[in-house]
Amino acid sequence: MLEQIYALIERQFDGFTTYRDCEGSWHGLREPSMRVCVAVPEDQIDRLKAVVRQIGKALKQKAMFFERGLPNVELIEVEQ
Repeated sequence: MLEQIYALIERQFDGFTTYRDCEGSWHGLREPSMRVCVAVPEDQIDRLKAVVRQIGKALKQKAMFFERGLPNVELIEVEQ
């Protein structure tokens, strides 16, 4: 299932970064989790949220965290 999720994100947004070995708690239930970061332009936020919902349904989750902040990432082309 994880490889399918990665493939979906890759197809939709061209890339992502994962952070493993996270642990979270939801209503007192502690469980391992994984964070996936996807950098998208402002006009793609709704599309990304739709993909997050799709992933949540596939994982049979009641809710999914979606963290959004000010842009703090810049893609620097190595060769111009």
